[in-house]
Amino acid sequence: MTLPSHSRWQALLALDLVTMAAKLAAEHGADQLSLLDAAQHAWQAGRPDWALSLLSQARAAGADVGRLALLHGEIELRNGDPAVAVHQLTTAAQHLTDPGHALLLAGEARRLCGDMRGYRAMAHSVPVAPELMSAHFRGLTATYEGRHA
Repeated sequence: MTLPSHSRWQALLALDLVTMAAKLAAEHGADQLSLLDAAQHAWQAGRPDWALSLLSQARAAGADVGRLALLHGEIELRNGDPAVAVHQLTTAAQHLTDPGHALLLAGEARRLCGDMRGYRAMAHSVPVAPELMSAHFRGLTATYEGRHA
């Protein structure tokens, strides 16, 4: 058995503390934000299963749908099922005031699924501003349509 590196050990200890704090806060009527934060820390510490468990608890507690779906979608995209990621990230984009990050990740998930038609349809529905995101989708859509310039 190998022990985790010092920095990894510290991250896991911090994650334990954040999770305990989130659970205590939830027990004492604090908002669900701490459960979402704990899930984010779990994901960043390389513990996707733990993060998904915390997201489930946050969902049951009525957490913000946009933030919850964004994190769930990112976890599925990087460590799970890209089709689930598409659904979660599309949901996130519908609920967030700034859907840019969710849309970019949803586009990546659609590409991984091989859903070029869905990618192009989504790309055409992306708001014109912010310019970088719009340029990203236009460029990749052109590539997927065979218009390499």
